[in-house]
Amino acid sequence: PSLDLNFEYGQILDPRITFTRSSSATYFGSDGLLKTASNNVPRFDYNPVTKVCKGLLIEESRTNAKKNDYVVSSSSVVAGDRCKIIRDAVGIDGTTNFWRLYKDGTETDTNGSVYSYTSNSGIATLPASRRIVVSCHIKPAQETVWRMTAHSGLTVSGATSSVNFTLTGSGSAAIQTGVDITTGYYGVSYVGNGFYRCWISFITDIDVTTSVYDFLLYPTTYQSASALPVVGDWRYFGAINCEYVTGSDCSFPTSYIPTTTLAATRSAELYRDWE
Repeated sequence: PSLDLNFEYGQILDPRITFTRSSSATYFGSDGLLKTASNNVPRFDYNPVTKVCKGLLIEESRTNAKKNDYVVSSSSVVAGDRCKIIRDAVGIDGTTNFWRLYKDGTETDTNGSVYSYTSNSGIATLPASRRIVVSCHIKPAQETVWRMTAHSGLTVSGATSSVNFTLTGSGSAAIQTGVDITTGYYGVSYVGNGFYRCWISFITDIDVTTSVYDFLLYPTTYQSASALPVVGDWRYFGAINCEYVTGSDCSFPTSYIPTTTLAATRSAELYRDWE
């Protein structure tokens, strides 16, 4: 007898296999857009660029500690004196839920540094002295090089660590400063429709509750309103993850985990074949 379990062709789980996952989970569909599978529904993931099925997606449990995963904070953005921000851009799921960072010509502090950040209050309690992964989906506009920074109050060394992401072609990344992010612990991938997923991984400090700024995003070429060539957009961004695993380390990102006012956990996928 022969057995052929082809998880790419047909995208149907063999009924002889028992599958459980006690939470919802996301994946990319055949149209290249992000989808959500309900509890106990298997995920057949697609390459969002080629639209080719990659097969059955099986992942461990992860928690996204970023509360309100689409919400950002920044005194300069809120005041509108350096730049403007509005949530009116189409995101990775095809709906209007991404932020647009832009210049409209009314800025008063035109030489002030433009950035967006996630504050400590926007992050649920993180495990101390553990490796975590931070990721964000970005669609470049006038600015194609973005810096993702882990603030000094969060990293184990107490130093600010940053990676520069060049968002053209398939994307590239390079360490910009700091000692906490090392080779193999950062990356970028093109996920279609102009979007890139950028990520960094580092070990948290023994005290992870003291930082006002946790994670920051900076434009590196056009760092202020006066530097941006014309009135218009710097970038579009959203779907922010801050992943960790209780009692273990995270060295790479997994599928996006949406959150609301609380942290959210994607449960592990469990399979059992017939006896």
